[in-house]
Amino acid sequence: MDFVKSGKDLVADILKVTGGLGPHAAIVCAANASAYPQAVDYLRPSGTLVVVGTPHAPLSASVFWIVLKSIRIQGTQVGNRQDAVEALAIAAAGKVRVVYEKKKMGDLKE
Repeated sequence: MDFVKSGKDLVADILKVTGGLGPHAAIVCAANASAYPQAVDYLRPSGTLVVVGTPHAPLSASVFWIVLKSIRIQGTQVGNRQDAVEALAIAAAGKVRVVYEKKKMGDLKE
């Protein structure tokens, strides 16, 4: 993922590595307010933006894109900056496993 360190367009780079769809979720730990509208731009439809960092500025993301893409915004204030660094290191080491199950639309009520 060298593009993260050297890329000039974060949104384009993330869309490229996700086949143009964007990730299902973005966990933004940055204290820089510009990271939040970027996350809305690269999240896939029905994606989730998890707000961990606490910038001293209003969240300035496009309501139009949040609504059009059905983006969910979830906030959390658990832990501290070091906890976030350690959690991201665990994920980067490949120790996070996503468990999911595909079902047909007709099975949703069950």
